[in-house]
Amino acid sequence: MKDTALRKKLIAAFRTGVEENPGIGAACFRPRHGIRVVQRGTTTDFIICFECYTVQVYADDRPQKSVLVTRSPEAVFNGALQEAKLPLSDK
Repeated sequence: MKDTALRKKLIAAFRTGVEENPGIGAACFRPRHGIRVVQRGTTTDFIICFECYTVQVYADDRPQKSVLVTRSPEAVFNGALQEAKLPLSDK
C-alpha cells in the first residue's frame, strides 16, 4: 500500500482492535482480511477473521502465536478495500 496515511490508519485500527479484545474468541476462522508487514527483512502476515475475532500470525511463512481482535477495525479495512475498488467477500 503506497498511501502512508491509509496504511497508518489500518495499522492503528488493527492495534486498537487487538487491545480492545478481553480474551474472547470463537473457532470458526473464516478469514476475509489481512495485513502484510515487511520490516527489516522479515515478512509478517496477519490473517484476520472478524467473525470469530481470531488473527493467525505468520513470520516469514512460519506460524506464530495467534492473537484476538474485536470487530472494530473491520469498517476501516472494508473502507480501504472499497476505496481501492476491490470487492468485499461475502459473509
